Amino acid sequence: MNAARRFTGTGRHRQVPRQWRTGRRASVLGAVASAAICLVVLLLISTVDSIHGATSLTAYPPDGSEVTVHVDACRRDGPVSHAGFGYWWTCEVTYHDDKVEVHATVDRSVVTGKDVGRKVTIRERCDDSGCSYGRFNTSRWLGGLGGLVFLAGMAVFMPAFAFCVMYLFRAVFGVSRD
Repeated sequence: MNAARRFTGTGRHRQVPRQWRTGRRASVLGAVASAAICLVVLLLISTVDSIHGATSLTAYPPDGSEVTVHVDACRRDGPVSHAGFGYWWTCEVTYHDDKVEVHATVDRSVVTGKDVGRKVTIRERCDDSGCSYGRFNTSRWLGGLGGLVFLAGMAVFMPAFAFCVMYLFRAVFGVSRD
């Protein structure tokens, strides 16, 4: 019996050799594992960015202006959210800017549930994309640590993303038949 006939099967569907099926299954599992690694790394980077962003705006000159806000209401997000791992406060605040009352949402635990009903001084930095808020911090090592974590995270994320794409490609189009 020749090789072409051996894999044709008896029905109208062609039978696939066992090693090809396990190769596709392994490729799908590899893609899922790589995607999970990518997701965890992105959440870790987001966590460090949230910690750094909530305590300092020194990474983005100018550092912003001082604003005294009244904290109206807060809610807790977590254990996994857009800010990363952990529980984070998202609060509604009100302040006056050029005789106009401004309502804003401040996230990343810049202000917390303990601040509801109080006036708190924070920093505000606005550009074309909107405003961001943070607390005062004179520590420069936190920014350096955040940068190192970002670089280490990207060193893990990029290969994991490449493997995810490779495994998905192999799962969809098949593995080598050699």
